[in-house]
Amino acid sequence: MEEGGDAMETHTTYEEYLDSQITDTDMYYLESEDLARQLVELGYRGSGDTLKREEFEARKKALRERSTQKVRGPPTTKSPPAPAPLSLSHSF
Repeated sequence: MEEGGDAMETHTTYEEYLDSQITDTDMYYLESEDLARQLVELGYRGSGDTLKREEFEARKKALRERSTQKVRGPPTTKSPPAPAPLSLSHSF
């Protein structure tokens, strides 16, 4: 099973994530995509610990936020404006 960041990058929806753990044999015997997804979600199919929908969505959101920050770059602080040049001419 794809866990962590790899699953987040590969699958755009939670349903795609569940479907990635369903085999052709599962579909042969179950004959229902919805039933197969439910079994994966409950942990009866697939390998390892299956993410719950809330966990998947939270990780997906965190990944999007990290990607957005990388695109924008680190936050910058605005520098104050440079002081006006001083006049060096002086009348004696």
